[in-house]
Formats: sequence, structure tokens, C-alpha cells
Amino acid sequence: MIRRYDLLHVGAGPEGDDVARPAEFLVDSSRVVLWVNFTADVRVRARADEMLAQAKKLR
Repeated sequence: MIRRYDLLHVGAGPEGDDVARPAEFLVDSSRVVLWVNFTADVRVRARADEMLAQAKKLR
């Protein structure tokens, strides 16, 4: 899944291990990804109000 959704963060884990990049997805009932928020910093995430605003734009 990490590779399928382009989430691989090469060498970013402990001891240089590969890990998944932080991300949030909005997915419809047919499992189609409608919106993605990627970040390189695990401490930075989309806020709930940001995700709700994006969801409203997709209607």
C-alpha cells in the first residue's frame, strides 16, 4: 500500500529505514481517492476543518 499510494519515504525512519510518509486521504464510496494531503513531517497533519473544507469542494 505504501508504494501503491506513493507514500514511501526512503531512509526517513530510525537507522535509515524506509517508512511511510504521513498522509490523509478523502475517498469516496467506490474507493476512489478524491483528495490527498502529503507531508514530510509526521507532526504536520491536515486539521479537521481543512479536510471538511476540501470535502465540501468535492461535492
